[in-house]
Amino acid sequence: MHNTVITEAGPEDADALSKLGITTFVDKFGHLYRDDDLRHFLETAHSPAFYTEALMVPVNKFWRAIDGSGALVGYAMAGKMTLPVDDASDDTLELKRLYIAAPHQSAGLGARMMSAVFEWVESQGNPDLYLSVFSENEGAQRFYGRYGFRRVGSYEFLVGTHRDLEYILLLDRTSAASEAT
Repeated sequence: MHNTVITEAGPEDADALSKLGITTFVDKFGHLYRDDDLRHFLETAHSPAFYTEALMVPVNKFWRAIDGSGALVGYAMAGKMTLPVDDASDDTLELKRLYIAAPHQSAGLGARMMSAVFEWVESQGNPDLYLSVFSENEGAQRFYGRYGFRRVGSYEFLVGTHRDLEYILLLDRTSAASEAT
């Protein structure tokens, strides 16, 4: 894992990001959905066109993790918050995705990606940082909890026509700072 390099992703990475997004989503959650719901979701939320467009938005930031063989094994995406939170300020940011290929999970790569995200958030003036996580993805909830994210709400996340309960988490910097000491 130490030979994995994290760098900023660009438009030339759209196809690889799409493939990794589809693979990791299907591996983890594909069994939960009807084929047509899953297909619709992947065609919109993980298409090369989605990534190409998202990479061109100036407020979005992408990081990619490349292993020693040159393969994309993880990525993170952050940007302006779009979650349904009524009292968020205009400068609020969101960690939109953090995907790590299954063979590279639990080896510290997620922590390295989070460090890159936190450095970027700091460079943006340390605004509030939110994310959302599937209510049944307890492993991801524990991971984000270690960084000081706390549940502050929920909403319905659509995968095709299927509705999932999604938790909204906010970085509690007071909690994160006390846990780090």
